[in-house]
Amino acid sequence: MRSRRTALVTSTALLALGLLAAPTAATASASPATPVAPTVTSSPTDVTSYQQDARHDGASTGAVSRTATRVWSRSLGTAVSYPVVAGNTVYVTVDDASAGTKLLALDKTTGRTVWGPVTIPGTYGFSAVTYANGRLFVLNFDGILRAYSATDGTAQWSVVLPRQWSFDAPPVAAGSEVFVVGAGSGGTLYAVRQATGLLDWTQSVVNGQSAAPAVGSGSVYTSFACEWTQAFTTSGLPRWTDNFGCEGGGGSTPVLSGDQLWVREPFGMPGRVLSTADGSVRFTFDAAYAPAVAGRRAVTVSAQGARGLNAVTGRQVWVQAGDGSLSTPAVIAGGVAYVGSLSGSVFGFDVVTGVPLWSGTAGAPVSVDDRNATVRTGLAVSGDTLLVPASGTLVAFR
Repeated sequence: MRSRRTALVTSTALLALGLLAAPTAATASASPATPVAPTVTSSPTDVTSYQQDARHDGASTGAVSRTATRVWSRSLGTAVSYPVVAGNTVYVTVDDASAGTKLLALDKTTGRTVWGPVTIPGTYGFSAVTYANGRLFVLNFDGILRAYSATDGTAQWSVVLPRQWSFDAPPVAAGSEVFVVGAGSGGTLYAVRQATGLLDWTQSVVNGQSAAPAVGSGSVYTSFACEWTQAFTTSGLPRWTDNFGCEGGGGSTPVLSGDQLWVREPFGMPGRVLSTADGSVRFTFDAAYAPAVAGRRAVTVSAQGARGLNAVTGRQVWVQAGDGSLSTPAVIAGGVAYVGSLSGSVFGFDVVTGVPLWSGTAGAPVSVDDRNATVRTGLAVSGDTLLVPASGTLVAFR
């Protein structure tokens, strides 16, 4: 039932066959801007994408105090996205029914506005953001990708991504590219140059809904319904494909950790951990949300609660129900797995033993739906700060 293929062709041959797009400006709304030297100071604790980074592994190098308290909260709108963080600045998009969405920059220490809001027009209240090299890249539902200075929110370029009309998955900035997936007629994976907005290449994928690509170690991975997973090099060459022998709409963001790719089926079948070398299956797991993986430990969340797994074998080590309504992917920092709840509570469990170590109150439901065209949300840890989007409010614990 499962198919797998390996590409042994050159990029020149792919161009000749029409399978690899030559660099193009696509339908840019303006001439590519001259690259501007970034002035935002990056740090090892930056949060660059959904679930912390381009791998979406939910693992942070930071550590939050086990006596952390709520230090600030900002009421921002009807829905607040997952935060990305560069240096001491937090960036989010916010649903605005009258004008698509808005992009804001907040001070991580105080929660005060640094700049914005900047209006992101769009058909629906969806946009998603990723950060790299002093720039923010924001995608809306219509497939318009925009670049802004992270320092002051100045617009630098925008491009309309061709061939598709439905974009509801976060973009991912890695290396010198921004990787985007879109749907409408089949699916397309795009690689857009960060500095100029030029479209470097595209590849067909089986679908293009809801699931952000995962990027690391020179490869890009996509995963959609029936766990139809495809691996490409970051220059656009196909590597391998793995699936259940069926296909359908929707998808779930894959998680990359070391030589493992954690993929989930959005319609109830077990998730599978695949070898990044060839797509072979190592073990299965159960999770409603993206697993968090740090070293030899993984934490998944489902209706049964949070589960700690041996990330090498998949063996369950512990389970914690929390308050019975855990509703977000975990993020792991300092040996603690943090998970939000529909009750408005946030819990911290020891990643090795599952023992509860901390809890806080965000004041509003904390939930994630990573399968539709809404502002995507999720927790993030930057340094000693835990950031929690709770409905229309962003809350910081330190």
